[in-house]
Amino acid sequence: MMNVHAKYLNADEVKELTSPLLKKQFSAYDFRTVNVREDETFDGASVFRITVDVGEKVPVDKLVDALDVLHSTLRSKGEERLIFLSTNVPSPGQEATGENEEDME
Repeated sequence: MMNVHAKYLNADEVKELTSPLLKKQFSAYDFRTVNVREDETFDGASVFRITVDVGEKVPVDKLVDALDVLHSTLRSKGEERLIFLSTNVPSPGQEATGENEEDME
């Protein structure tokens, strides 16, 4: 259940908070950019979808570690919405597009 005293950050604020963390978490995988957007789940819950453009595939355990760091950081700022974290690895000769390749909640 969401806290009635929760703060609601916008996508730009979340990007500002999470970009340095994700750059550190994914530097070994050729970190490039972070895209953050607000969305709703099928049942209407408000969530953040964060896509990290990287040059190399990120192991699942590293995604889980990064998701833990993101949740802790946003919770410390009063933000309690769920985060869907995914990475985008372009095919050879293709630029990163911000489209989800892997998705981790």
